[in-house]
Amino acid sequence: MSGRARPWDAPRIPVLLALFSGSALVEAVRCSSLSSLLNADMWWHLSSGLWILHQYAFPHTGLFSQSSDTPWVATSWTYDLNLAIFYQVMGLRAIPVFTMSFRAGLAVVTFLIAGGRRRNFWTAVALSLVAQYILAAAQPTPAYGSILLFGVELQLLLESRRVANLTPLFWLPPIFLFWANVDVH
Repeated sequence: MSGRARPWDAPRIPVLLALFSGSALVEAVRCSSLSSLLNADMWWHLSSGLWILHQYAFPHTGLFSQSSDTPWVATSWTYDLNLAIFYQVMGLRAIPVFTMSFRAGLAVVTFLIAGGRRRNFWTAVALSLVAQYILAAAQPTPAYGSILLFGVELQLLLESRRVANLTPLFWLPPIFLFWANVDVH
């Protein structure tokens, strides 16, 4: 029976397209109400990223805080810089697009973690939808990048264990190096 296709195998590609594009579409509809622009942290990260982009340096004081003369470390400089680059290219549309890319990435990662490429296709689709629902209220902050990178880390660990090979684990040090500059948490 392994050679014959089962009736529920046929709609896999349309389901995946619907899942990944649906997560971005839901975010687009939600962002059309400008709710993603209400997050005060987003503006602070954008200002910091624009400052880094224009000054070619990292701020060492809290430029965008009430106490601008106190020492400060830009712990999420990669996130801030990427947001600023998106903003330079797309204007205010960058914020919803940035959020949609995180949501679509999360849909892919949760699908892969749940074993969607193997026998667990429908379970993976369901878990990916649940993850999208749970994180629907999360604002696009560096913590969202941490959630996504944590998912990538889990996927690498699971894949290494599944194939009984350490090769996928070689990706972990560069991911941790990047992650440490996206979010301090």
